[in-house]
Amino acid sequence: MIRVFVEYKIKQEKRQEYLGLIAQMKRELAKQGARHFELYEGTDQPDLFVEMFDVDTEAAYRQIKQSREAHPVLDHCVEGGKNKINIWAFRQIKLEDN
Repeated sequence: MIRVFVEYKIKQEKRQEYLGLIAQMKRELAKQGARHFELYEGTDQPDLFVEMFDVDTEAAYRQIKQSREAHPVLDHCVEGGKNKINIWAFRQIKLEDN
């Protein structure tokens, strides 16, 4: 399993539009294999958002990342546009208990 994080700051005046678009984005991501989508907003930094979701493979992550970069649904809502959308993927490391 791969956990994906997408982080960006939205323009305050685009907040309502953004909230409608992110619901659309959630549905699109689900069609691409994303599961357990969650959306968080920074408590210390209003309008800083992080999306989190899981995919089964690194290939699925790369496809979603490529699709996201080519199909900029949210770009006009993001401070600095698509160049300020950060997308990272992480694989869990299991630690042994002592």
